[in-house]
Amino acid sequence: MKLLFVQLSDMHCHSSDHSLTEKLNKAVSAIRTLGKMDGAVLVFSGDLCDTADPNEFKTGRHLLGKFLYQLSEALSCGFIHTKIVPGNHDMILPKGSRGAEEIKVWNKDEHLFEELDRLKSFFAYSAIKHCFVKDKICDVNTITVGDVKLQFCLLNSAPYSTRDPEDKQFHYLPTYVGEKLTRDPEAELKITIMHHHYEWCEWNTKEILKKALATDDLVFFGHDHKAEAITTVNGDGSTFNIIMGGQFNLNIDKECAFNAVTYDSNTREMERLEFNWATKENIFVPVSRGKINKKKKGLAPTDAFLNMLLEDKQNIRTHFTDYYVLPKLAAEGDAFSSDEHVECIGIDDIFSAVKTDKAIRITGNSGSGKTALLRYLYSKSIELGFMPILIEKRDYKDSRIDKMFRDLFEEQYGNMSEHGYNTYEQADRASQIVFIDDVDLISNQKAQENLIARIIESGKLLICTTKEKKQDLEEIVKAKLQGKTISTIDIKPFYKETRDKLVGKVCGIYGKRQDEIDAIKTALDYMVQCQTSLFSFMPVNMLQYIKYFLQGGAGDRKGVQTISMVFETNIRNSILSCEKDSVANVYLMVLEYIADQMYFGLQTERINISDLERIIKGYNSKKKADIIAKRFLNSCVEAHILKEDDNSFSVSFFDKNTFAYFVAKSINRELEKDQTNLKTLSFVMNHICFGINDTIILFLSFIRNNVNIILRIADDAIKLMGEYPEWDFEKMNIPFLHESADISDKLPSSQDKKNAHWQVEQIEKERHDMIKFRGIFDYDVNDVNKEHYIVMRALKYSQLIGRALIDQYGALDADEIDKILQTLYSVPQKVIYAMLKRYQDHSENIVHSIIEFAKERMPDEVIKEDYVRKLIGQVGTFIALNIMNDIAYNASNENTITALRDGPLDNANHKIMLLMMEENVGNTPQFVSRAITLRKELDSCYYARTLIAQIARKHIIYTENIDHREIDRLLSGKVMSSDSKSILLLEQGKNSKS
Repeated sequence: MKLLFVQLSDMHCHSSDHSLTEKLNKAVSAIRTLGKMDGAVLVFSGDLCDTADPNEFKTGRHLLGKFLYQLSEALSCGFIHTKIVPGNHDMILPKGSRGAEEIKVWNKDEHLFEELDRLKSFFAYSAIKHCFVKDKICDVNTITVGDVKLQFCLLNSAPYSTRDPEDKQFHYLPTYVGEKLTRDPEAELKITIMHHHYEWCEWNTKEILKKALATDDLVFFGHDHKAEAITTVNGDGSTFNIIMGGQFNLNIDKECAFNAVTYDSNTREMERLEFNWATKENIFVPVSRGKINKKKKGLAPTDAFLNMLLEDKQNIRTHFTDYYVLPKLAAEGDAFSSDEHVECIGIDDIFSAVKTDKAIRITGNSGSGKTALLRYLYSKSIELGFMPILIEKRDYKDSRIDKMFRDLFEEQYGNMSEHGYNTYEQADRASQIVFIDDVDLISNQKAQENLIARIIESGKLLICTTKEKKQDLEEIVKAKLQGKTISTIDIKPFYKETRDKLVGKVCGIYGKRQDEIDAIKTALDYMVQCQTSLFSFMPVNMLQYIKYFLQGGAGDRKGVQTISMVFETNIRNSILSCEKDSVANVYLMVLEYIADQMYFGLQTERINISDLERIIKGYNSKKKADIIAKRFLNSCVEAHILKEDDNSFSVSFFDKNTFAYFVAKSINRELEKDQTNLKTLSFVMNHICFGINDTIILFLSFIRNNVNIILRIADDAIKLMGEYPEWDFEKMNIPFLHESADISDKLPSSQDKKNAHWQVEQIEKERHDMIKFRGIFDYDVNDVNKEHYIVMRALKYSQLIGRALIDQYGALDADEIDKILQTLYSVPQKVIYAMLKRYQDHSENIVHSIIEFAKERMPDEVIKEDYVRKLIGQVGTFIALNIMNDIAYNASNENTITALRDGPLDNANHKIMLLMMEENVGNTPQFVSRAITLRKELDSCYYARTLIAQIARKHIIYTENIDHREIDRLLSGKVMSSDSKSILLLEQGKNSKS
C-alpha cells in the first residue's frame, strides 16, 4: 500500500488567524496531485503557536482540524493520524523569563518539571491527538495504517528555550530517552519527530540522539525555517534521513513551504517532495523531488545477499518476510519469564534475552519453520543495529574457524573495503550476533563444541536452531556463561490464531476482500476440525493450502478432496525435485509396496536398513526391476518422504500421513486388479477407530472417487447400530437429559466469543498432540468388537459418509443420496442413544459417586443431589449436541443442503439435525428463518426450545460480523430470550464507539 506523510512546521498561529485557511486549502490541492494514497499521517514538527496563548492553540486546533478533514476527503483515505511535538514558541515565555545566563548554571533535571509546566496549553491539545499523554519528554508509540505498522518517537526539545536566539546547546533530554528510542522490530518504519535539530542540544543529548537515530528511517525536524532533505553520516558509517520542515506561515508568503513523503510498502521505496508557495499564482508548486535512500548501517550485509537469504520460494512475493508471521514460541529458561512455559514471545523478547543470556537455542520438528525464523531474525537484527553472520552446514570448517568467519563476512557483507573484516572484528562485540542454522548437521560433537566455544569466548552473541531440546553443547555454553542456562525457544504448530494471521497477510498481498479471507479461514478450520489426522500444521504446508484456495477460490470447501489433492501434489513434486520423471514414477510405486509390507505384513512403523533392502529386493524380483536401495533411500529422504533415525540404522515414513497415503495407494492398486479382494480394505474398515486407519480411508475415498465404497460404509454403519433405537427427546428415552440445569439462552457477550475462540485453539492442540504421540499400532485387537468401539466405529463411518456426500455430490444418484441421508439422520441418533444409555442405566450411582467426591474434595461446599442431576443432564445435552454438530459440520455446504432438506424429517430429533446442518452452511438469514419456524412448531417442548437456543447461540459466537437485524429476528421469534436484549444493545454500543 502507499502511505503519505505530510510535514507542516512553524505555523506560528495568532488568535486572530482563525479564518486564514487559504494556504491550507491550497496545500490540499497540491497534495491531491500526488495521486491515490491508502493512508496518511500529519507530522507537525513544532511551533503551532506564536506565544503559547491558549487562544492561539484554539485557533491552531481549528485550522488543523479543517485541514485534516479536507485532506481526508481529497485522498479518500479515511482517518488521518496526527503526530505533533512542541517548539520553543509553544512555551509560555513572558518578558522577564529566565535567560541564557541562568540556564547555563542550572542542573537541568532539577528544573525540568517547571519547564514542562510552561507547555500546559500545548499538552492539553496534544492529548487530544494521543501525543505526550504518558511521557511529556519522550512519547514512543506504534500505530497501524492499513497493514503497515509505524513506530513514532516524539521528542520534546522545547524546554530550556529562551526568548533570544542564544539557546544553542541548551536543549536537553534525560538519559533514559536513549533506551526508549530502541527500534520496534515489528515496525516497518521508525520515525522520529523533534522541533530542534540535535545540533541545538547539549553534548550528551546530542550523542544519545545521534546513536538512537541511526536506526531510524525518517527524522523530521523543524525550527530552522528551511525545507530540505539531508542524509547524515555518523562516525561509525551509519546513516539516517533528516527532513527539515519549512515555515508554513499563514500570513507571510516568503519562503512558505511544506514537505510530503510517500512510502510504498510493496517496493519499500520512499520519495520526498518539497512544495513552495508561488505568490503570483497563489498555489503551492513542487520545487524539489527525490528518492530517499534507505538507511544504511556502517556495516551491513549486501542487498544481493539479503535478496538470496530472504527469497520467497513460494513465489508469493520477492521476500518471504513480506508476509511472514511469527509463530507462537514456547520458552524455557529464566531469560523470558519466571514462568516455566510462555507462548507470547515477541521479537523484542528474543533479542533482549540473547543480550542477557548471550546464547539462545531454537528447537522444533522438521518443517516447523526453524530456518525461516532464523532468517527472519537475521534480517530484523540488522534493523536493530546488530552485525549478523549466518553459518550453515556447508560453511563450517572446524580446522580454520577464523578463516571461515572471514569468508562468511566477505560473502555476506561483500568487499566493502580493504579493511572491512578488520572493522567488523574491532566493532563492539555486543553488536555481533552469530546465527547457526541446524547445529545438529555439524555431526562431530567436538566440532560443535569448538565452534560454540569460540563464539562465546569472543563475546559474540549466538542464536542457533536444533531439532533436539537437549544438546551436549548446553554444558559447554553454560560453563562459558559462568553457570547461566541457555534459554530455549520451541516453535509451536500453526494453530488457529497464528493460522488466521497468515491467511490475512497472504490474502492481503493478493488484494482479497474480507469475505474471501473469511472463506479461506473457514475452509482451513474445516480441515483442522474434521481431518486433524491428515492436516499438517507446518507453515510450508499451510501456505500450500492457502495458495490452492487462492487459485480456485475457497468457496465452501469441505470434504476430503482439497487436502488430499494438495497432499498428493506435494508428494509428487517432492520426489520430482530429486529424480527425473521416469524414475520418480517407479519410486512412487516402490513406496506403495514398502507401505503395504510394513503395514499389513510386518505391522510396524519403522524398519531397519536390512529389512528395507530385503523388501526392495522382493520388489525387484516381483516386478523385474532394478531399484538400487541406497539411491532410492537417499532420494526419498531428500524428498522428505522417508526419514532415517538419528543412528541411521532404521527407516520410517516421514510422518503418519505419508504412511497412510501410500497404504491407501497400495489398497487401491489391489482393488484395481481384483474388486472382490476386500481383505485389506475390510481390515482397515474394522479397525477405523485405531491408528491411521481413518486417514487411510480418507485417502482411499479420494483416490478411488468411487461411490461404492461410501455406500458400503453406509450399509456397515446401519448394520453396526441395528439393535439400538434412536435417541428421541420427545419420547424422553434418555430421561436424565431432561433434568438439565437451565442452559443459558442469552446472547453471547464479547467475552463469550473470546472464550470460545480460545477453546478452539486448545482443542486443536489437544488433537494434534494426541495424534503426534499416539502409536499406529498402539491398540489391542480384542477391543475391536467391544461395544464402545462398535459405537465409535459407527460414528466414524457417519463422518466419512458426510464428507463423501460433499465430495461426490454431483456423481450420486437419487436413490444413493436417499441411502446416505437415511444414514446421516438415523445413525448419529443411535450413537447418542448408545453412548448415553449406559449413563442412564447407572445415573443413580453416578450421582452418588459425584456427591461423595464433592464431600471429600470440597468439604466446605454444600452440593445437593438435585444440582448434580441437573449438571449431569446439562453435560449429557452438550455431548448430544456435539455429536450432531460433528456430523452436520461434515455433511453440509451450499450444495448439499438442498438434498439434506429432503431427508427423513419424521421426528423432532431429525428436524433439530437439519437445523444443525443449516447452521453449519453459514447462511444466516436461512438459518434464522428455519430456527424461528422450528421454535414455533416445537413450542410445547421445553427441551426442544433449549436445543434450538443453543444452536442459535453457537451461530452467533462463530459467525463474524453477523447482521444485528438477524439477531433481532431471533429475539422477536423467541429463539433467544427477550431479557437478553440488553446484552445486544451493550454490544452494539461498544461497536459504535469503536
